[in-house]
Amino acid sequence: MLLTPRNLTAFCKCCLALIACLRTMSPLCGAEPAGWLTDRALEQQLAMPITVSWQRVPLARALDRVAEAQHVAIVRDRRLDPSQELTLSVDREPLSAGLAKIAAHVKAGYAQLGSVAYLGPEDVAQRIASLAALRTDEARQLPPAMQEKLLLLKTWDWPEASEPRTLLADLAREGTIEVINPDRIPHDLWPAAQLPLLRWTDRLTLLTAQFGLTFRFVDEGPRIELVEIPDEVLIARSYPGGRNARNLARKWQRELPQAKIHVEGDEVRVLASLADHEQLERRLKGITHKPVVTKGPLAHTLTAEKIALDRLVDEKLAPGLGLEFVWDRAATTAAGVAADQLISVRVDNVSLDELLEAVFRDTGLQARRQGKRVHVRAQP
Repeated sequence: MLLTPRNLTAFCKCCLALIACLRTMSPLCGAEPAGWLTDRALEQQLAMPITVSWQRVPLARALDRVAEAQHVAIVRDRRLDPSQELTLSVDREPLSAGLAKIAAHVKAGYAQLGSVAYLGPEDVAQRIASLAALRTDEARQLPPAMQEKLLLLKTWDWPEASEPRTLLADLAREGTIEVINPDRIPHDLWPAAQLPLLRWTDRLTLLTAQFGLTFRFVDEGPRIELVEIPDEVLIARSYPGGRNARNLARKWQRELPQAKIHVEGDEVRVLASLADHEQLERRLKGITHKPVVTKGPLAHTLTAEKIALDRLVDEKLAPGLGLEFVWDRAATTAAGVAADQLISVRVDNVSLDELLEAVFRDTGLQARRQGKRVHVRAQP
């Protein structure tokens, strides 16, 4: 094609439009949003060991590579210098430990907020998950019409050089909420991002936390006010205590000294961080120990009481032992075998095959291992 001034101008405009489009599609850290891992797949990936080494690699580039390779969305707080260099090695450590190691290397902290890994100032990283959970609990107390908007899971993306105050205004319109003091968010320019499914409350927490702020609902939700993150972020929840509620409360208080625990009737009321609540919930669901690998051929220990079989396999055995379970659940269901049946297991210092035999014993299923792959099917 002969380039004339007219079609040359059109060609240049097309190129600029394509560049702008590609920049807009570039996520904050790595892969396309459809590739981000979530829920159980994310938990398993965070538990999988990684080996990586950097020599004077800029922080932003290192996080991009980790996100792309591991399919895990990562948000780097605006206060972390993206150009500071990493000289660091991670040798067969869980991905979550590797992210914490990166954060510590740049004098920051790491936290998991839903499907997003957050790296930022250590004091914020310690509280951001609890902040998000607290705001979500508060949203559940609002009128149903508001709950529907604020608890809806949606992806979140913005183009290069976006202003956080504009993102705040977009969130306010989406939630039909008035922000009383939006000027508390100063002018800034953020790189492009594409994030996985997050609640409205989580998205606003990710935005405001990067300015040392959170928010509170005013007038039953039509308005919010931006406020400083408190020094202590505690979530109130109640757990069944039964006849021994007082003994249970005393036991939990010894195990969680930072929590505030008291008895209300036959319930135990706990005011604590999200991490402490998650520890209690794991205990109540019956998992007392994770699979532990030690030296020697007899190396596996597991204690679990009344836990769903599929949850034990997917959340503990697969990531903890580095196994891939090939499970035809449709066929086992058709055979009348429930994947979520409750089981109890207690083995100590046994081989891997003995561990699998103990897990699937009396379930109506059989597990046959071939290397790192375990085939699960209904017993004939």
